[in-house]
Amino acid sequence: MRKIFLGLGIVMSGFAFSQQFGIKAGLNVSDINNGASGTDMKSKAGIYAGVTATFPVSEEFSVQPELIYNQLGAKTDLYDFGGIIGNVSTTTKLDYISLPIMLQYNFPSNFYLELGPEFSYMVSAKQGLSSSIISPSTDINMDYLNRFNVGAGFGAGFNLNKNFGLSARYTLGLTGLGKNGNVTDYFLDSAKNNNLQVGVNFKF
Repeated sequence: MRKIFLGLGIVMSGFAFSQQFGIKAGLNVSDINNGASGTDMKSKAGIYAGVTATFPVSEEFSVQPELIYNQLGAKTDLYDFGGIIGNVSTTTKLDYISLPIMLQYNFPSNFYLELGPEFSYMVSAKQGLSSSIISPSTDINMDYLNRFNVGAGFGAGFNLNKNFGLSARYTLGLTGLGKNGNVTDYFLDSAKNNNLQVGVNFKF
């Protein structure tokens, strides 16, 4: 029994010394797939930034949990109200704190593939209306939204050296944004976040 605990201690200490911490940041290109509403939602640009920890499991595989601030949402083009106030569009801004947990397969060429779940908590929700002469913005009542969001992420990256890398990831939303039926024209039970991330990583 003592030998078993000693062996486990050696393995755990190996993980402790081989793990890498880092930071990452980049561009989000997100949209909202609201299926049944028929509203034409377009992609919206935002940013993401956060911290990472990489734990090697073997020579090929590693696990990378992350804690990320995520700006998501979408845009919608409406109409010009008879030319009175110009072309009108709405911008939905949904900000989350996200916890992706990625399983990565590492190739000898410093290229890697990854996939895993992403768990998010909504911290802010705003709806903006913009035209050539007005641009009001209002908070969305988050009591009518699911603040917890689950997604499935898959992507790829390339490590330029032991510290710097480039990455791209697409996260497909699995959780509906709205609750208690139709919330607004844009938030139905079936509406889901989708997001493409492109950015840089720095590991210590």
